[in-house]
Amino acid sequence: MNYKKEIKTRIEVGRKFFKRKEKIIFLILLFFILGVGVFLRTFHHHDWLHFQLDQSRDATIISNAVRGGIDKLPLLGPQASGSDLKLGPIFYYFQYVTAKVFGDKSNVMAWPDLFFAILSLPLFYFFIKNYFSKWISLGLLSIFTTSIFTVFYARFAWNPNSIPFFMLLIAISLLKVVEKKGENYFYWLYLSFFATAIVGQLHFVTFFLAPVVLVVFLVIINPQINFKHYLFGVLIFCFVYSPVIYFETRNDLQNSRAFISTFTQRTEIGDTGHNFFEKTFRIFQESSRFNLAIISSNQSTDIVSTKNKKGGMRFVCDDACEKYLKQTIFACFVFALGILAFSYRVTREMKIKKRNPFLLLNFIWFVSFLFLLIPLSYKLSPRFFLAGVIPFLVMFGLLIELLLEKFSCNKVKIASVTLFLFLFFLNLNANLKFFQIENDVKINENAIRDYREIIMPGGGGVTLEQLEELAIELKFDAEKNGGEKIYIAADNYYARSIFYILKYELEAKTDCYFKMSSYESDFNKIVYYIKRGSSKQLSKDILENNSVEFEYRKGTLVVYKLRPKENSSGKETDFKGCNIF
Repeated sequence: MNYKKEIKTRIEVGRKFFKRKEKIIFLILLFFILGVGVFLRTFHHHDWLHFQLDQSRDATIISNAVRGGIDKLPLLGPQASGSDLKLGPIFYYFQYVTAKVFGDKSNVMAWPDLFFAILSLPLFYFFIKNYFSKWISLGLLSIFTTSIFTVFYARFAWNPNSIPFFMLLIAISLLKVVEKKGENYFYWLYLSFFATAIVGQLHFVTFFLAPVVLVVFLVIINPQINFKHYLFGVLIFCFVYSPVIYFETRNDLQNSRAFISTFTQRTEIGDTGHNFFEKTFRIFQESSRFNLAIISSNQSTDIVSTKNKKGGMRFVCDDACEKYLKQTIFACFVFALGILAFSYRVTREMKIKKRNPFLLLNFIWFVSFLFLLIPLSYKLSPRFFLAGVIPFLVMFGLLIELLLEKFSCNKVKIASVTLFLFLFFLNLNANLKFFQIENDVKINENAIRDYREIIMPGGGGVTLEQLEELAIELKFDAEKNGGEKIYIAADNYYARSIFYILKYELEAKTDCYFKMSSYESDFNKIVYYIKRGSSKQLSKDILENNSVEFEYRKGTLVVYKLRPKENSSGKETDFKGCNIF
């Protein structure tokens, strides 16, 4: 009995101490979590950078502008995949300014996305504390900072990667507009239009989503702002879009026509292969699995397919689906609970005729995002969910808050704290595993395949460090043998990346590069043929026309130096298929 009394006394002493020091403890935890977030985004940022297809394309554009003059900067931005539509150029302009100041290196091109990713950490906390208690806000921040989803997309250069930051900027600005604090509160309105113009140039999804969220929220809330301020906001929007507007006026609305064509293709107008139920079911599953990946870094989920046949619908579960079925069902269950919690909160607000701006904004954001994805349901990419990270986390916070409200006892509070701690360490463990794979230069292809990757499948297992060391080796070998020009043939993921490093960073003698698919074995020049480490032996036609002078391995890549045989076709060199960007 004395022992139990002593435990109770110590617990009470601890509780009183926590109450007295709560503010200090909270601040220590807040800065610790922010510090962890910065560390995860910057640790070996250069060495483990993903520098592949789009990154090498963008870096080449920026390097040409830095070295050839600002007039080389394009008026349009990156091309939306699978279409002729080009986004706005703001992403290139961010890279250009950074490269102009710090040098046009492949890792420097990723600094703007890293900068915005780091700024998004405190911004996320300032946003969610508009509604949640400081401790739930801290718990949600711990997830946002450590989620493998948010960490991964902060660690390389890509136009969608800064979406969370600018969507947060729009959301915070709109909430400040509603507050109407201070004489110049309408500056927040200008900022919301400015951020909308930027994020609309970062991805096809946010091109639609951001204006919808902005307009619908302002229409419903109706903050009674003078029309001239709205007009000035539109002018700011047009100014940010001025390069696109200028291009359109000079090119007979070429990009607008491509936009209409792309919209028609991507929304699958006239598609009879999938009905509305199938698309909605698909989106529910995709959203569920990425919601789980965002919250817990768990990527072990898959999709249950549907087949619309005469007589009804049939559900199909392949090998991968069966393997991850339990976790997929769990992901759907968590997402469904979140939707119920979200709906309950919003419905309750409507019943008491009170509009909470935070809840309304996030509900508009969440619903608009999901409805926007329905027509795209069978053409989704993981990066699309960068636009849904924030409302997904808010929904999870509402679920936790609802449980605490309905079961307001110490056990539920302890369970909630334990859950946030569990998710924090689960996410940290996922990052550790990811870093181990990036660090292991001896890793083989099978080990990479064993790592379940739904966030960015394809092209993994190759880092900037590998590519740079490989390029240095190629330049050294070429110079050792009389300074011959370097021709490479490699997989599409990194062929142009190696070429960029050789040409722009090492200033090696090189004219062009071959994608592996366009390389012909009787090319009458020495070629460095680069394959993945576990690839099968060189093909018969390559060995018939070339002798292998040496084999060099760097990480997951193997380089074969191919010299044309004397008895090969001997035809004059055909540079067809040799790419130069």
